[in-house]
Amino acid sequence: MIRMLKIEDHTADVKLILKGDICEIIRDLVGYITKTKECSNSGEFFYIDLEEQIPEMFFVNLINTLIAELEIREVKPVCYKIEYCEEFKAKIMIFYVKDRWYNRIKAATFHNLRYSNNTLEIVLDI
Repeated sequence: MIRMLKIEDHTADVKLILKGDICEIIRDLVGYITKTKECSNSGEFFYIDLEEQIPEMFFVNLINTLIAELEIREVKPVCYKIEYCEEFKAKIMIFYVKDRWYNRIKAATFHNLRYSNNTLEIVLDI
């Protein structure tokens, strides 16, 4: 058996800068990731229920959980509803249809992540 380790340089990131209160930042993040808007109700859904003590963990886990849930379930988001939002706690309904979801974002990273004074700077791996 031949073993091999191949490393290729890859620079495919996008940096988001979001300003507003915590709920506005969450709305903008979920809308950006899902490419949808907020709605009241729209059929089948699942919840993302997240609470973290550390702001950086909250934002990275929010994005990565959202991406993972959509990919694992093999569904396409149609809209979302924020059920609950507070400092580093959120419960979000993601409405979906059974369909293939095209997503270019692989994950949120901790690289150059900053949150202070109602401003979030986060890098996404694409």
